[in-house]
Amino acid sequence: MNHGTIFASMALAFFLSPALAQSEETTVTFDDLIYREGVFYHKSAGDNPFSGTVKKAGQRWAFLNGKAEGPYVSFHDNGQLASMGSYLNGERNGEWLTYHVSGQLMIKETLQNGERHGAWEYYFINGQLREKGNYKNGNMDGAWIGFSVNGNVNEEYTGNFKDGVKVD
Repeated sequence: MNHGTIFASMALAFFLSPALAQSEETTVTFDDLIYREGVFYHKSAGDNPFSGTVKKAGQRWAFLNGKAEGPYVSFHDNGQLASMGSYLNGERNGEWLTYHVSGQLMIKETLQNGERHGAWEYYFINGQLREKGNYKNGNMDGAWIGFSVNGNVNEEYTGNFKDGVKVD
């Protein structure tokens, strides 16, 4: 499945979910919230953690019990998709995609509990792979390979890492 199809499916589900919800969903801006001890609260709702949708200039989050939970999407000023991914218990989690202003994929990464963990890829604006490697608990780990804009391996950016430290 290509990234456009994935985005369309996520965006459709995310933007239709309020209409399909059994209870009325609240949509607010970040200015309507206060942050205390790791949890967001609506300013007028007292001590009840916020659940609903938060919008802020080209961004949209889902919140549950005061923490980001579920899909996140943001857009560049020109309307092109800037990034998309999911939150779990307030932390970025799973596959995250970041795009150049042109709409071309820039970064594809996997996160676990808010840290990079798994495959990581970085692309030139022309769509050519620029660098790839793996993260483990937020640190570069294993073989990393850098490429020139024409696709050749760039030795200057190639190496092996263990827990974020280059070992060769």
